[in-house]
Amino acid sequence: MQPGTRLGSYQVIAPLARGGTAEVWLAQVAGSKGRQQSVVLKILLPHLAQDPAFVRHFGATAVLASRLDHPNLARVTDFGEADGRYFMAMDHVAGRDLRQINDALRLRREAMPSWVALRIVAAVCRGLHHAHELRDEAGGRLGLVHGDVSPDNIVVSYAGASKLIDFGLGRVEPSSEGPAALGLPLGKQRYMAPEQLFHLSIDRRADVYAAGAVLYECLTGFPPFRGANGAALRRQLLRGVPVPVRLINRDVSPRLEAVVLRALARDPGARYGDARLLSAELEEILGAGEDAERGLGYFVEWACGVVEAAGGLSGQGAAVGGTPARGPRGAVASRGSRVVRSGKLVALAAGSPGARDAAAQHFVAGLELVRRRAYGEALTHWERALALDPHDRIYRLNVDRLRVKLRPL
Repeated sequence: MQPGTRLGSYQVIAPLARGGTAEVWLAQVAGSKGRQQSVVLKILLPHLAQDPAFVRHFGATAVLASRLDHPNLARVTDFGEADGRYFMAMDHVAGRDLRQINDALRLRREAMPSWVALRIVAAVCRGLHHAHELRDEAGGRLGLVHGDVSPDNIVVSYAGASKLIDFGLGRVEPSSEGPAALGLPLGKQRYMAPEQLFHLSIDRRADVYAAGAVLYECLTGFPPFRGANGAALRRQLLRGVPVPVRLINRDVSPRLEAVVLRALARDPGARYGDARLLSAELEEILGAGEDAERGLGYFVEWACGVVEAAGGLSGQGAAVGGTPARGPRGAVASRGSRVVRSGKLVALAAGSPGARDAAAQHFVAGLELVRRRAYGEALTHWERALALDPHDRIYRLNVDRLRVKLRPL
């Protein structure tokens, strides 16, 4: 398929991804008032489009997914066939997926703050619980399971909203038909619950495990198990336990570590019984009264600002120089000069490598203050970041935005 191809009422614009079951395209369709509207099309690969059982599963799950309506889920808006191609249309979320955010942080050699990880995963769990509770016309629970909760399927918008995408290849518990039953991998194996990886019957607790695996990676930089291939991964799941979170990230509290390990329990009965319970625990750790979405939006723009806007995170652009140097999960690393002395930022020449490190420290400190709604203090930190690194467009953008917010009416 080429850009510009028409698929029913949709015109494909650009490829976004390709997996083992489908290719994903950005597309446009005429809206209710004639305006072009961006959507995401998931199109079954040709060999699967010839498999009646897979097509039946794809269509049935798309119909169920189209009934989901929750702020933390991207909607499925259409399902159909055109020229022998089966597709579903989904909301296009303007933002970055969690895989891209994690990759950008690695380029910056930055750690994801715990509050960012918890906000994202708690929101995803709220969306999951809504899907798990989907009921039929008679009020019976349908047992919809996502089955592929992974960083690629979690998007954080530039406005700071976290959304789980791609319920289109989910399944209904117990597993009687679907990708796993057809011998196809359903999810990214490093995030799959043991019972799913071994093709056993699954329920909502498999999604709880996957959410825990995503949270583990956000806090440590790595999935809980990293087998080089499927066989090695299965051996690790059977015999091993994840490296304790606090051995990698000292900023994680004992309580949070216990939450992550419970979500990752090998026995489904030892996990949280549903995603709502995991979400509630994470929200209790976070506390209330913080401007969560605004802070998340700023964080995504900053983290992904190391890559040019025109698709750099998908391999089509180049990283911008001057990324901050940091240690494995926290303290700033020296780059020719000390940036932190006795816990305080020191004065450095604007534009120098050390100044860029200090600017990053100020920006991250400002993000934490935005989360607390301490906007005046946040602006002070961000203005210092801009003074130290005056050519960083993300710093300038956020300083300007916060100045407007604080301007008297």
